[in-house]
Amino acid sequence: MSIDESDEVMRSRLDHTINRDHYTPALVSLVSNYLLWGGSKVFRHHFGLGTNEWRILSALSNHPGISASEVTAVLEVNKSIASRSTTVLLERNLIRILIEGGARRMYLTAQGVEVHNAMVPIALERERVLQSGLTEDEVGQLQSLLLRVIDGAPGLKLLDEEYLAEPSLTTSLD
Repeated sequence: MSIDESDEVMRSRLDHTINRDHYTPALVSLVSNYLLWGGSKVFRHHFGLGTNEWRILSALSNHPGISASEVTAVLEVNKSIASRSTTVLLERNLIRILIEGGARRMYLTAQGVEVHNAMVPIALERERVLQSGLTEDEVGQLQSLLLRVIDGAPGLKLLDEEYLAEPSLTTSLD
């Protein structure tokens, strides 16, 4: 590694780097970015909703009557994101919250079902295009592998907690 002292910038490649094409988190993030950014643009254009609202509509289509905390768990999203998206869906009369047995339960309204059903073909077509370079068997393998990777998420959360319990590295780097 060589630092050009005239402007104190590093002008050559570092010896220890991560190759994006062989680093699973980068690859998963790239796919996620394609899905989220493109999906949000398309869904906002056609329905005035982003991918976070779509994900909640989809979750409620599969799990009618779940609570807000259950939505965050099913979707693995931050509570504030789920809350903002839920507010949008409530304001658009696409979902309704009912108090049942002391719990606040969320349901799609008739209009929510209609919007959900209009969004499904677009979501499925985007998935089809994304997977177009794969055979049917490879799609099944990919989904199976991704589910196994997701099974490792609790271990990743534990590792993150360990790192967060340590003193910040930025203080030693300043």
